[in-house]
Amino acid sequence: MNVALEARMVLNRVGGLAMAGGPEQFKALLREYRLSAGLTQEELAERAGLSWRGIQDLERGVRRRPQTATARRLADALGLTMEQRAGLLAAATRDEGGQEAAREFSKLPRRLTSFVGRAGEIPALRQRIKTARMLTLVGPGGIGKTRLALEVADSLTPDFQDGVSFVDLTPVGRPELVIVAIAQALGLHTEIAREPQRAVLTALAGRQLLVVLDNCEHLIHACVDVVGCVLRGCPGVCVLSTSREPLGVEGEMLWRVGPLGEADGVRLFVDRAVAQRADFQDPDQTTIAAICRALDQLPLAIELAASRVSMLDPAEMLPRLTDRFALLQRNVGGGGPPRQQTLRATVDWSYDSLEPAEQRLFRRLAVFADRFSLDAAEAMGGPNGLDVLGRLVDKSLVVAQSSPTGTRYRLIDTLRCYGWERLLETGEVEVARERHAQHFLSRAEALFTPTDSVDGRTRELDESLEDLRRALEWSASGAARLTGSGGQDNRKEQT
Repeated sequence: MNVALEARMVLNRVGGLAMAGGPEQFKALLREYRLSAGLTQEELAERAGLSWRGIQDLERGVRRRPQTATARRLADALGLTMEQRAGLLAAATRDEGGQEAAREFSKLPRRLTSFVGRAGEIPALRQRIKTARMLTLVGPGGIGKTRLALEVADSLTPDFQDGVSFVDLTPVGRPELVIVAIAQALGLHTEIAREPQRAVLTALAGRQLLVVLDNCEHLIHACVDVVGCVLRGCPGVCVLSTSREPLGVEGEMLWRVGPLGEADGVRLFVDRAVAQRADFQDPDQTTIAAICRALDQLPLAIELAASRVSMLDPAEMLPRLTDRFALLQRNVGGGGPPRQQTLRATVDWSYDSLEPAEQRLFRRLAVFADRFSLDAAEAMGGPNGLDVLGRLVDKSLVVAQSSPTGTRYRLIDTLRCYGWERLLETGEVEVARERHAQHFLSRAEALFTPTDSVDGRTRELDESLEDLRRALEWSASGAARLTGSGGQDNRKEQT
């Protein structure tokens, strides 16, 4: 028979089998594709990096259905077209009744608690990741980025033929291990010792998969390199990442995760409180709402507070939040990673990753009562204040907001309290307060210069009246009082 005619007949039979799908068809497809490629079982096994016995078992039907990774390696070794490849993989992932088998990579961490709030954000996030292919959920520690990412990923699983792969980067300590963590999540345990990046890109080529990279902030540069390669070389793969700062990958779309709304904060507190005390029934929603506001509506802080209801009623808890870092820690044996066992550990994780100049400015910003201007921040930070402030905004430690007088910045109360404690530890309180006072006194003096618009300057200072009052009090009191018992007074004032 003519070779070309025989090849066409083989491929016609293969096409019909591919349409049928199922494990019985997979063994026939594999044999027909191998024969049409002119390969023996031993040769195919060598090309695919598999055992000869494994190929034999698949063609005999001893193994009913291969793992998806094995099927893809066979497709690569056979040099199949996209249509042929799709047919082989479809047969590998269908059961005897022709129904699609469970996705190998749809393995998200099991959620043991209910998802409260943010449900309205999920449709928008679904649409964004389908459009951009690279979406990063950005926000401070404890804001709920991971939980939101899990809910979004779960809702997207049916939209990706190969499901979802979840990679937790929290325990990864070195940049070169990022690609290894991804390879392990993909099940490439036997290949990662050689060329892990090549193994990952080969495994992802042709797949329709959502990869979730959780907690990228301490490995930004490594994540950028890996994600960039994946997006360029694997058009069917989308990436959803969580980080305290943007990754900076080309084409990345950002979603700033904000605090919970007041009603959702109360719901979260009550839900977690009931888990601690089945008989918890507190009708004082006003007190619970006040607790949530004092904690900046941060989900982690609210959950930690709710875990204390076995010892304190909400009315007893509220006044103790002036020392929130001592109060808010999980009971022994509580779930979650170590950095989420206490509120302090969560903020430590962010602070310890800062460069010295960033740490210094962050500490000094704790002297502000509320929102402050760029000029005020630069007065605190010294050289390169603008650049350093921008990095703190990127890292979700400073909030930037628009106002009638221009962009204003602020620390949420939890971070302000933490920064003040660090300021006391480093002995920089006097320096920070002097810089703060000098800036606001200079601004006040400018009101009386004849060349300025008094009305305009007054409006600008309207947003800083509390800081102006503190500056005046500091100037009147003198530094000597601060070095005595005044340090404790200032701590109370800040918290």
